[in-house]
Amino acid sequence: MNPLWNYISVAAGGGRMTPAVREESQRTLERIPLDLIEWGVRNSHRIDVQFQKEKDRHGYLQLTEVLAPDERAVGKWNSNPYIPDSDGAGHGEDDGAYFLLPYWMGRYYGWVK
Repeated sequence: MNPLWNYISVAAGGGRMTPAVREESQRTLERIPLDLIEWGVRNSHRIDVQFQKEKDRHGYLQLTEVLAPDERAVGKWNSNPYIPDSDGAGHGEDDGAYFLLPYWMGRYYGWVK
């Protein structure tokens, strides 16, 4: 569910743009919230999520599946998307590159219309 790495992989020759990769990337881009304020997010109480037995390298619980971008905390593509909760308090705002980089790369290669 990561359009940036999907596009980089295909552009670098690590695969080809299949309909499944295109749809997954498009669905993720469509669900990235335009409000990039770093609000607190709580998902660990949900009954539809499951946790891995192992914690991440910082000792946080991790989910077994990644939630959609509009259901988790705003983060860069190099952060851990399996973290269910964040302590954001609305005091920061992301710069938008999280969306803009994969969007414009997809437009450049014609994968995003």
